[in-house]
Order: sequence, then C-alpha cells, then structure tokens
Amino acid sequence: MNIYQQFLTCLLRVGVTVHSFHDGKPESHLLAFQTFAGSHTGQKIADSLETIISDSNITSKIRSIVTDNASNMRRAMTVLLEDSASEVDDPSLWEDQDDAGDLLSAVGVDCQHVSCFAHSLQLVVHDGLGNLTVARSLIAKCSKLANLIHQSALFRSAYEAALGSGKIVPSSNETRWNSTLRQLQCIANLDQPTLNALLRDTNHENLILTVKDSSLLQELVQILTPFAEATDLTQGQKMVTISCVVPILLSLNNLLELAVQNTSVYT
Repeated sequence: MNIYQQFLTCLLRVGVTVHSFHDGKPESHLLAFQTFAGSHTGQKIADSLETIISDSNITSKIRSIVTDNASNMRRAMTVLLEDSASEVDDPSLWEDQDDAGDLLSAVGVDCQHVSCFAHSLQLVVHDGLGNLTVARSLIAKCSKLANLIHQSALFRSAYEAALGSGKIVPSSNETRWNSTLRQLQCIANLDQPTLNALLRDTNHENLILTVKDSSLLQELVQILTPFAEATDLTQGQKMVTISCVVPILLSLNNLLELAVQNTSVYT
C-alpha cells in the first residue's frame, strides 16, 4: 500500500442523500458528500450530520434518518440525542441504547433512526454462512478455486480451454455475502465432471467437488437466492421500499421453514 492509499484509508467519507415527495412523486438528491481525516468516531459523524442539516436549512423537515448498522453510525445517532458533551464520554452511555428513538433534541421534530434493512439482511446472512459448519469446507473449496483462477495464469489458461472463457468464477468480498452467492452460482452451473477432471490433471485434487459437495452446493444456491432477490428489491432507488420489508420477512421465513424440511443443509 503506497502513501496515497494509506492517506485515503484514513479519510472518513460521509454521503447524505435526501428523499421526499414533490407533487406526489418521489424525489432523491445528493445533499452532501464530505471527507475528513482522523478517527471515524460517532462524535465526528454526528457533528458532520448536524452541520449538513443546519446548512441545508432542513431542520424541521426531517422525519427519519436511515443509516447502516456500523457501530460508529449507531453511536452518531445516539450522540445527536444528547445535550451534554460530558454525557457523551460516559462509556455506559452506549449500553442498551434505543437506536430507533426520536431525534427531537437534534432536529426539533419527531424523527426516527431506521437501520438499513438491506444492510441488516447482509449481516444476518453473512453470520449465518459463517456458522454453517456443514458447508464450511464446500465454501472454502469454492473460494480457493476462484483465487486459483485469478492468481495463476497457467491454471486460468487450462480452465478457459476446458470450460470456456466466459465462465470465470468471480472472487468473493468478505463484506458482501451476495458476492459469495454469485461465486457459488457460477460453480454450480459448471460442468462438474469436466471441472473435476481439470483439477485432477493439474494436481489440485483437494478442490474436487464430491457428489455430496455438488448436492450441497445446489441447496445453498437455492436457499440463498431469495435473500439476494430481497436485497435487490429493498435497494430500489426510484421507489418506496420500506413497505416491502414485512412481506419479505414473512416470505423468507416461509421459505426457510420449507428448506428445513426438504434440504440437508440444516441436518
């Protein structure tokens, strides 16, 4: 990492968008995008948001604030509720806080802090995959196969010759569980006998998918696909999505109950 990359990692980036209705039509605008150096503390984020709200003259117009679930963002929302700086420094302040409380002291009107549903879903699925011990070995194999394709020019050449250049397995991102799904989907759609023959010929027998692996792979893709669809649906930019949350949760719950009965992932 060079000095410029190191400097960029030290900058906090805060983007603020506003969403409203005008003549019955939803509108969205980028209100502010700021960067500042130093620790990414909740206090700094709170100060930045308070300044943006004040400078934009929208103090009395805010009804809800939606953020991700990062601890510093939750803390920032709590800081906005406090009147005393000394209370902010109390370590016990952050225990058992109701992050969905109103921001009356900050913006002068009843206002809610709403955690982003798509991000909440991301955290739930990410943790679920991490605790799914029965599939841990399979997911590790798929990740190692993707890394091998991207890191070894020799293996990638053999892979493309055997399976086609348009079937490269994408890398996964630790902070985006749906990248793991895309990786699993790609491998599930490959010709398994051809893939295993390639791995055997190139001395990568440890990555060969067994019959049990292949069956488990198909089940994982089937289970995770609805979560990806729910994530995409609730990230819509030109429509109101909060009304979709309850139906989505009920649908996912029903799908999981069926999956418990019909798949081996949970056994």
